[in-house]
Amino acid sequence: MMMTSHTCAKSNSNVRASGACSGSRWHVGVTIRAHLQHKKTMTTADLSFKQGQLNSSGGRGFREFSQNYNQTRDGALVSASGVTATPSERPVLLLDVMDTLVRDPFYEDMPAYFNCTLKELFKMKHPTAWLDFEKGLIQDDEFRRSFFEDGREFNEREYQGLKQCMYEGYAWLDGMEDLLGGLLSAGYELNAFSNYPQWYNMIEEKLELSRYIKWSAVSCHTGFRKPDPDAYSAAAARAGAHLDNCIFVDDNLSNIEAATAIGMRAVHFQGAADLEARLREYGVER
Repeated sequence: MMMTSHTCAKSNSNVRASGACSGSRWHVGVTIRAHLQHKKTMTTADLSFKQGQLNSSGGRGFREFSQNYNQTRDGALVSASGVTATPSERPVLLLDVMDTLVRDPFYEDMPAYFNCTLKELFKMKHPTAWLDFEKGLIQDDEFRRSFFEDGREFNEREYQGLKQCMYEGYAWLDGMEDLLGGLLSAGYELNAFSNYPQWYNMIEEKLELSRYIKWSAVSCHTGFRKPDPDAYSAAAARAGAHLDNCIFVDDNLSNIEAATAIGMRAVHFQGAADLEARLREYGVER
């Protein structure tokens, strides 16, 4: 079913939440800078947890998306025209999604849902469940059952509340929708290259990123997570491009360094205006 925009406040012995995650009330421009700054101080192990299934028969946004996008045998959502186009001289853009295109609700909304701090959340959660979920090794229900390290119950109602909270927190980063629209109009091919589980369907339903990008390389379908070199090769192949004909954009510096190490051009995302200037250096303009 389609997620709706109601405040996800709840409280019980296992899962507690404040009303902090009402999407209609987020002052996104203010909070983004704060949680991106906090992200820079986090360890690689911490970051690995954040980078989550809405039924594909869900709401209107996702149904319309599915009319234009097909699923490959491994379940990946790609453009109806496929992802094996002949590489062109024009660069192909591979774009990280979370905290590059879309606000990541993990840092503020998820701790608020459990009525805890981010540090406390890391202590509660299972150390590898999210990674397995991102790589498609486990599905939605198994992720729910393995969410807590101590094995406490996380029932379906509570879990759906968490997904609702995440759904409400997804929002375009300032300037990025406009930039993508301009690049698409200028004829550039834009591809999502994301460490994320099946929850990317919720992002698509709410924000309809497929108006601008192809969901070409999401880790839950490729089985590879950045900064694994195989993730970059898989992303380029799914975009129908050679590594040296791609430009990769990501907010995580370690992912950028891994891309340049295998010969891929890369831009460290630090905001829409900076990204546009950096792309211009590569001859990419809207």
